[in-house]
Amino acid sequence: MELQEIAKDIKAKSNNEKIILIYAFNGVGKTQLSVEYKNITKIGTQHTGVYYNAYSEDLFQWDNDPENKKTGIRLKVVYSNLNQYHSFIIEDPLKLKEKLDKYFVRYYFKLNYDENDYSQKGIESISFYSDEEMHNEIKISRGEERIFVWCFFLTLFDVSNWTDEQDAHFFIDDPVSSLDEHNIHITASTIMDVIRNNFDKKQAITQKL
Repeated sequence: MELQEIAKDIKAKSNNEKIILIYAFNGVGKTQLSVEYKNITKIGTQHTGVYYNAYSEDLFQWDNDPENKKTGIRLKVVYSNLNQYHSFIIEDPLKLKEKLDKYFVRYYFKLNYDENDYSQKGIESISFYSDEEMHNEIKISRGEERIFVWCFFLTLFDVSNWTDEQDAHFFIDDPVSSLDEHNIHITASTIMDVIRNNFDKKQAITQKL
């Protein structure tokens, strides 16, 4: 069955099935399925749902600055249409911290943004530190990065200006790669929170190997 046919089948089930779990081996096109589903559920050019997938993760890119003795290490945030919703996190970073606390992270972070125009520009980068005084920037591990990006999007899922405009479904594509067993269980719990808080209003679609 082609990806478009699978996407259409999921869409056809949307009226009766609020929770859909998709299992597939790596390399068969799970991420492309999320893109296909996004395309066939658009109304004109407007997305009808919100997504977390590999393209979401690509919005975060490391700037290691090796020529400057590894100072200024930060995770850059590529500008996208999501930046207009970053103010929700900027104005209350504890919302993001609350998501991260479930994973017992052992680093501190600082959001870097233009204080004069953050409502439009959003967050430009994130710096990470091993100490609360935030003296020296560090690079967090790949697993820690996946957790941070996932929690970042979990926090954006709470932004009504975004999710109420695209209120048909959440499509979550493989949020547990590079995570150990403990953090996979925590991620599963956070997905259940998303479902519990939204199942009466929108569909939830989750993919994993």
